[in-house]
Formats: sequence, structure tokens, C-alpha cells
Amino acid sequence: MISLGNNTFFVEAPSQDFPLCNCLYIKDDISVLIECSCDINQARSLVKEGVDIVINSHFHIDHMLMNRAFTESEIWIHKLDAPALKAVEMYQEMIGFNAFEDKSLGETFTTMYGLQPVKVHRELNGGEVIDLGRSKIRVIFAPGHSPGHCYLFEESLELLFYADITLSKYDPWYAAKSSDLSLFIKSIKACMDLNPKIVISAHDEVIYGGIKKRLQEYLDIIYKNEELLLKAMDRPLSVEDLAAKHLFYEVGRPIVSRYDDVFEKHMIIHHLKRFIDLKTVKKHDNLYYRV
Repeated sequence: MISLGNNTFFVEAPSQDFPLCNCLYIKDDISVLIECSCDINQARSLVKEGVDIVINSHFHIDHMLMNRAFTESEIWIHKLDAPALKAVEMYQEMIGFNAFEDKSLGETFTTMYGLQPVKVHRELNGGEVIDLGRSKIRVIFAPGHSPGHCYLFEESLELLFYADITLSKYDPWYAAKSSDLSLFIKSIKACMDLNPKIVISAHDEVIYGGIKKRLQEYLDIIYKNEELLLKAMDRPLSVEDLAAKHLFYEVGRPIVSRYDDVFEKHMIIHHLKRFIDLKTVKKHDNLYYRV
């Protein structure tokens, strides 16, 4: 654990590979762990250190998988993402594994990672301030990546944990059925306006400066994806036609490749919805075409 001051510690995962993530530990009158999917040895050490509350920034498995290690801790998450923790079937539905032809993908995925339902002790709302004693955490509702995705702001350090807004090898990810691209863009822009002194994400290093520029570069990836998709729409095409072009996911990718077709289709659907809202694309039957 790396001390950031005020009994706040950065818990860096031994690998940034799925399904691990970095966490933030605040040891106070009430001790809190933000995220929990460090490795099992780190989790065991944190249990011994003492964790009263685990806050999941959102429901994705690489942020909540190790909830099961914190059996004596309360689990808190935003109310819109809570259903995915409470029931494995809702997790599968909100990711959208079973939205297309293969109805077994969701079950295969959750079985592979041993996903189990979790008791949610408190459902959070944006704007709440959690008083830990010396430290206070403000919950900032930042939807889009997931319906209930949240930033957590530690006020004394002016430290923003912005969860899955990541500036490393992970591109903006909005490939779940429950993602919302327009809200995601809005949340990234809102992050630029917060101007914290320290920024940490679940998949990145501690950042002390230049955050607005890096966030703009991150946002630009979405706009480049839009350009790529629009360019591919040289004639009326269906979602299946566009997915067959593999614009976003490479064919035969070794990691989670069997799920890539599902993710590709959801990304395309989210872009098409945004294009329709922007009146740059129209839909007729199951075909989409540029205006």
C-alpha cells in the first residue's frame, strides 16, 4: 500500500489485467475500501487491517469480484447497480451477454469467475457525503459506463477516485447492454470540471497533474470510434453487418475473445442510438443509414 496522506492508501493491483483493479483504502474511525478486486493475498491483508465498508464504484466484475473475501464488511454500491450484485442473473442481463444468439454466454462467464450473489447493505445516491471521522467521501454520480457508476471524492486530500475512467491501456468501455454512451461522454466532461489535486482510477497510476489534457485524449477515442463507424456506413447496414466488420474488436483476440462479438454489437448499438439522437443516422426496419 502506498500512503497518500491522511491515513489514505493506494492499493495497487499486482497486475492491471482483467479481472483485477486498483483500490483505495482509508483507515479511519470507520475504515473503507473503495473497490475490492485486488488479488487474494492483498484482500486477506486488508481484512486483517480492518475494513468496515467496501464501496463498489459500479457493478462490473473487475471492481467487485473480491467482495466475497470481506465477509465481515458491509457492501455499498449505487442503487442503480445494486441489482447486478444481488442476483447473478441480473449481472448477466445488465452486461447483455445473452442479448443476441448465444444464450449460454452469461452463465459461462459468471461460472468461470465464480460469481455469487452479494448482500448489499446500503444503496448509495449521488451527492451523499460519507463521514468516516477525519475523512469524508463525497459520492459523485457519473453514469454511462454503467447505470450507477460513481466517482468518490476524498475531500481533505482533494483526491478523486474516478473508477473506470481510465487513462492507461484501457480505452473508454461502453460495451455493456446497460452502458449509455451519451451519459458516459457527459460524465467524462464533468470529471474535467472537478479539478482535483490527486486522481486515481481502478486501472491506472496515481496522477498529480495534466488531468484535463489526458481526459480530453480519452474522450477523443470515443469521437474517433464514431468517425470509424460512420465511415463504415457506406450503405444501409444492420447491426450484424457492422459487427462483421470488426471495427472495435480484433478477430481472434486471445482474451475473452468469445465475448467480443457481443461487446462489438453493444458498442455499435450505443453509437447508433447517439447518431439517431444527433440526427446523423436514420433507421428503417433493421437497417441504419447516414442522413
